Amino acid sequence: MKQQLPKSLTNKITRSLSLPYWSFIIESWNKSLVLSLLLISFFAASEAQTTPMTDSQIVDSDYVWLTDSKVLSQNTSLSNVQTQLNLPKNGINGSQISWRSDVSSVVDLNTGALSRDNFTDKSLTLTASITKGAISRTKTFAIIVKQNLFSEQVGDNPILFDPIVAKSKDNIVYLMAAASRHSSNLTIFNAGAPKHFWINNFATNANDYLQWTVNVSTAGLYNVNALISASTSQRFKLYVAESLDYLNFTPSVTGWDKINAGTILLPAGTSTLRLLNSSTNYSAVLIKSLELVRASDYPNYLNRISQFKANTKTFSTSKYGLMFQYGVWGFPKSGAAKTMEAATNDFNVPAFVDMVKSTGAKYIIWSLTWYQYRMQAPIHSVDSIMGAKTLTTTRDLIAEISTALKAQGIGFYLYYHSGLNQEPTWLAKQNWPANNIFTLFGTGDRTVFFNNWKSVIKEIGARYGSNLDGWFFDDGCNYYPAPFETLAEVARTANANRLVSWNSWVACRFTDFEDVYMGEGSHGEVTTGSAPVGGDGVFVSGPHKGKLQQSMFTTEQDWGVHAINTAINSSITSANAINYVTSASTRNVPLSFDMMMWEDGSVSDATLNVLKAVKTRFYPMSAAINVQIDKNMSFNPTIVTENATLKIADNVVGPCQLSVVDLMGKTVYSRSLTHNEQSVVLDFSSLSPGVYLFRLMGGELFECKFLKK
Repeated sequence: MKQQLPKSLTNKITRSLSLPYWSFIIESWNKSLVLSLLLISFFAASEAQTTPMTDSQIVDSDYVWLTDSKVLSQNTSLSNVQTQLNLPKNGINGSQISWRSDVSSVVDLNTGALSRDNFTDKSLTLTASITKGAISRTKTFAIIVKQNLFSEQVGDNPILFDPIVAKSKDNIVYLMAAASRHSSNLTIFNAGAPKHFWINNFATNANDYLQWTVNVSTAGLYNVNALISASTSQRFKLYVAESLDYLNFTPSVTGWDKINAGTILLPAGTSTLRLLNSSTNYSAVLIKSLELVRASDYPNYLNRISQFKANTKTFSTSKYGLMFQYGVWGFPKSGAAKTMEAATNDFNVPAFVDMVKSTGAKYIIWSLTWYQYRMQAPIHSVDSIMGAKTLTTTRDLIAEISTALKAQGIGFYLYYHSGLNQEPTWLAKQNWPANNIFTLFGTGDRTVFFNNWKSVIKEIGARYGSNLDGWFFDDGCNYYPAPFETLAEVARTANANRLVSWNSWVACRFTDFEDVYMGEGSHGEVTTGSAPVGGDGVFVSGPHKGKLQQSMFTTEQDWGVHAINTAINSSITSANAINYVTSASTRNVPLSFDMMMWEDGSVSDATLNVLKAVKTRFYPMSAAINVQIDKNMSFNPTIVTENATLKIADNVVGPCQLSVVDLMGKTVYSRSLTHNEQSVVLDFSSLSPGVYLFRLMGGELFECKFLKK
């Protein structure tokens, strides 16, 4: 008798297995009662598996499912947690999972995000409560959250204070930001070797820090200055890890500043200084360094700064001058350049001086070096360092130009570029730190560079003496940190009144041992700390406090001619130039108009005409003097015993500068005249007997000789 499965059961099996061909198979299996019974057993088991799990089964199953690997996410082990954890809120079988930790503020229990400590690993236990209904079970995970990754301190470690603070000058301890142990996410602004700039993204999160290991033999207070660019809503904390002594400081201006942060007590021996952002403003902060001076030495340090400052009045009241990035790197209007010696020998000094006079400029800034480290003068120290006369000339063009300008009452300043970027053969003689260590960290031994620098600058200062009124040293980022106090003294060799300027580019002042703000690319605008109208031009506060504000800017497409077949395209109008000078001169801020100049000393007619218009605007008396000197001016007597009288006609207006020069070219008497002084008695009683040259400069020059008995 044929045995068959009930039709209803056959259909149920077919539906459960969801496979079309099972109907055919089952029909075949109906022929065998044994096989049919086996299928009944299979179906019964399937029915049993679809029975809902109890709450206890769900909790137990999810307990097994919640493994270390589920929690670790992308971390490698529970003892090496560095990135966000995975903390699921539900189990795979439907349980609810809640989390707690025995250490707060390390793991965010909602997101799994970490707050890693900057200095130590954190051990903690995470507990997962797995719950379904009234059934609950806990599972624990013992983890170690590793401290933040960091870059180690570079250079001296620890930084030894004693050899530095024992000095009578240059006793600043520089803690370079880039050389600190710091969070690995911090980056350094890098514009190419060999310059070193600053960290440019400090304080963008709560974990950022800078740390220096230092050593002092005797405990003591230290004054701290911070070279930093931040906002006034940010706050910083510097503390000693071992003693917990600390100071807080907040910028008073937004942007770069040299902030006197206060004093901090360093214990004897080795200790750790840490700088943190203690505000909730995580805007990027630029920081170059901290400067520490022993508090007991700080008053004397400030006194030395005060004593160093030169009188800037002559420069500040000059209104405007010219700047030339001219040298043997130049080219004629068209065609190839001459040799270094030929270009120097062919330069026409009288024609150049006449051109300068026609603009009314009261000074010029001349580039000793710039696009190349090559000097149009016989500087023997350079030859000695190089071992050959490859970077200097035989003719002393610098001496001839400075002497000729001085004879016309025009000031003379030198611009100097260190040559490290432009002259590979010169760089090779500096024993510059290898492997870009200075560019990256601001560290490395630069003793040879500084010694060479001092030799060159000292010789130049002695060579030109009183004819050299000042120095403009470019690329301060090649120098800092530096023995600026010593360098500034060397820069004044043979002229104690010589002005000194270091270019810190967009940053705050790199040293207080300087007199003038470089002002690259500015036009004398009012800026943070500028002197008020009627002031002496010296910054009263802010990043350049204590320096005379001065601005230098291009009037054409570049600072100088340094490529073949270069056309000079004027980019300034008379109206703009006059407006610049009008505004700046009310605050006694001198402006330096940079002019491109071809190899033969010729310049753009368009730019020259602009400057002549400036002269006419500010020195209108000159035309009257030139046309009718005898009628408009008289100087009597020409043989002087004590006093002389200067008379100027009423129609001659405008301020002018009066001076008396001896036969050696030294100015022995000077004063300014206002437009309403038509008769002036001059007291020459203090002059030694001899022949002198009387000069009156009011755009053009009036001069005559007189004899002092």
